[in-house]
Amino acid sequence: MLKRFFKDSLLYSFGGFAAKGASLLLVPVYTQILSPADYGTMDMMKMVAAIALLTVALEVTQAVARFYPESEDKNTKAAYVSTGFWFSLGTYGFFALLGLLFSTPLSEIILDTSSNVIIFRVAILGVFLNGIFRYFKSQLKWQLRSKIFLIASLSALCLDIAATLFCMLNLNMGVLSIFIGQIFASLGGCGVAYFCNRSVYRLQFNIPILKEMLRFSWPLVPSGIGIFISMYTDRLVIKEMLSLHELGVYGIAFRFASIMSLVFLGIRYSLLPLVFHQLKNKNTPGEINKIFQYVLFLLLVILLFLSIFSKEIIELLTSPEFYPSYTVMPLLAVAAIFTNIYVFAPGIIIAKRTKYIAYISIGTAVVNLCLNLLLIPVWGISGAALATVLSSFLGLWIQFFLSQRYYYIPFEWSKVFVSTLLAGILIGIGYNLSFSFILQISIKSIIILTGAFIIPLILIGPQNIKSLLKFSSLGITKR
Repeated sequence: MLKRFFKDSLLYSFGGFAAKGASLLLVPVYTQILSPADYGTMDMMKMVAAIALLTVALEVTQAVARFYPESEDKNTKAAYVSTGFWFSLGTYGFFALLGLLFSTPLSEIILDTSSNVIIFRVAILGVFLNGIFRYFKSQLKWQLRSKIFLIASLSALCLDIAATLFCMLNLNMGVLSIFIGQIFASLGGCGVAYFCNRSVYRLQFNIPILKEMLRFSWPLVPSGIGIFISMYTDRLVIKEMLSLHELGVYGIAFRFASIMSLVFLGIRYSLLPLVFHQLKNKNTPGEINKIFQYVLFLLLVILLFLSIFSKEIIELLTSPEFYPSYTVMPLLAVAAIFTNIYVFAPGIIIAKRTKYIAYISIGTAVVNLCLNLLLIPVWGISGAALATVLSSFLGLWIQFFLSQRYYYIPFEWSKVFVSTLLAGILIGIGYNLSFSFILQISIKSIIILTGAFIIPLILIGPQNIKSLLKFSSLGITKR
């Protein structure tokens, strides 16, 4: 399991980091052409896309993930995949139709003006196509076809960049270019993903199978709404209490902090399918704990870098009006960890108790909303970031607590606490340094290297580090 996990994680992560790397490299271009208000528009439509992807298809992809590995008959497997696909196509199509029919009033509500109705319409089409692309990619994931997943993702990325830059630089289409790029990306990605995996799709729609899947997945819909509120409450409240300018500044910080989420992209896509396939193996819980330790070490080192060099990163890659975003970047990076590390608490999904996930998500969302309403008037965007950290930690703790009841994993919490505390102390020291540029960079680098050396000794242990290095060297040699 460990070998397959690392292989798949690297492939998934490579695609994710390629996308994020391209996004970050394009930030200097975008921030010279787009205003903070344009970024605010992008964030609002991103929220619309997020809620649609979480709710419109009733999370049927999660049901396919749960039932597909258990099916031993080829025809039954195809029935699950095909039924889920046609259901997703119909629901996303209906969503897009409603969005286009009511685009003018919806644009006024969501973007505060009907002058952006064209942007809204193009973005809605992008959501429709992205939903279908998401289904195709998910199926590649459940079939453990990580190489094809990577090819489809990179194809979409290249089309996205090419179309966006062409429209932005040659046609002067401004923020509309971003959404046009997303449409081309989804179209190309769908073509590659379907062609390489077309044998599992059939002209088949099985109503009993759909009912079985929806019984499992529908509780994830209120959960999705809760996740949406938790993820985007801060931006919604910032928009209402502050302005689109502050939302744009906050959005830039969120984009850099979301690098933490990229680590989880490979983990989430590779770990859960492997767990579903290895449920009967008695060694699986122990292997999950080992993977958790390795991943937490990586997360803490990345967190050190993003937090300690937050100011330098923002000033290097953005324009002056976005500089204040560095103050909230460390908090948002921590929140990204809390929001995504639930992947190591699979017990609720394994036990098919999806209603508990809904309760946790909705409860966390309520707490997040209350904290944002209390803290944003006091501390502005910093209050929003702090509210996100506190609420996401609460939801994470509850999910781990319940998960351990259904599928126990022998986590070593004392090591987790000590290594996390050390990372927090190092961040506190490095973040507030103020010397000459060269000296400041040097000291900050030393602090990060110190953490990168000490944290694995605490968290993983010298012997396990040697084993991991040996395993990695063997993998490189084989390649």
